[in-house]
Amino acid sequence: MISMTINSKSEIPLELYLLIIEYIDDQGTLFSLLMSSRVGVIDIQRKLYRSVEFHYQNDDQHMIFLRSILNSNMPPLSDSVRRYCYTANSNTSPKLLDYIKQALVTFTNLQHLRFAIPDEDTFISVLPPGNPPFNLELFQWSCKRGAGRDIRVLRFLSTQRTLKALILYNTGPDIARMKLRDLLDLTDFVGSPAHLPFLPHNVPIKRMHWTSKIRQEPGRFPPLTSLRVLSFSPNSPRPQISTIADRFGSVEILGLNCIHRNELADLFRLQIHTLVLDKIGDDPLNFRFTKEVFRNTVFLQQIFILLSANNKYDTSCYFRWDRGVETPTAVDGDTLEVNWWRQLDL
Repeated sequence: MISMTINSKSEIPLELYLLIIEYIDDQGTLFSLLMSSRVGVIDIQRKLYRSVEFHYQNDDQHMIFLRSILNSNMPPLSDSVRRYCYTANSNTSPKLLDYIKQALVTFTNLQHLRFAIPDEDTFISVLPPGNPPFNLELFQWSCKRGAGRDIRVLRFLSTQRTLKALILYNTGPDIARMKLRDLLDLTDFVGSPAHLPFLPHNVPIKRMHWTSKIRQEPGRFPPLTSLRVLSFSPNSPRPQISTIADRFGSVEILGLNCIHRNELADLFRLQIHTLVLDKIGDDPLNFRFTKEVFRNTVFLQQIFILLSANNKYDTSCYFRWDRGVETPTAVDGDTLEVNWWRQLDL
């Protein structure tokens, strides 16, 4: 953690000090600066409040933060909040939920909103009444209980005409009920295809990651002509390669948990240039099988294979195989576009 103070007698020019603040991302460091500095306090506060994340285990600190937001005068700290995330549980107090609701009304510049809330009623209780003052770019909702069909959730989503990324874990809203498929202009989606009734309307989704079991018949998947990146969670069943080729022929980057030898012939129908796998065959270093994959494709230039699939959340290292090159190289998994959904500001 950086230890740095500044006062009226400091030799550090204020302009340089404020520039340094912009490059500090650690919340603890920013808070220490806020407590120790005599100048630049407003700038530190704005940076500190730009991205806010709380867990139910820190409800006391969360309450203090919300009070500071609601009690701030000129300039209001709420204008600084760009990203807000809260993970609740069944014991979250109604008073805290009311504070959240009051604060959301003041977040006029909010861009990313993420909630992990145990049930739909709790989520609805914090939604701003009427049209919220912000225009979201990203919305994430994880709900463990409830059918997700409350009309108020749908009305809230329908107000977010600038929404580009929608992330629905577990139960998500039935967005077909208010014809949100005509309103949403998404480019990124994380969730289940069962929650995608707007697919027939050909929304311009470019990147999609499926996290839950597919509940639709393969023949019911409509084509998405704008889709470039498609991936599946390791624990999520996926369609056959033939189905992917039929319905998602525009995909250029494909991420799979594995590929089977009887599916190789169907790769020829895809125009992918990058294939990312958790494993290939029975041995991730089976170069003979890797060359067989290349032979069954025309456009494929690179294959990335996870170094270790023991931990499904570990994307730290991949082997990269290039067409015509017999020696793989190691690459950082965070740099792969197929892992875009991990790189969202979540």
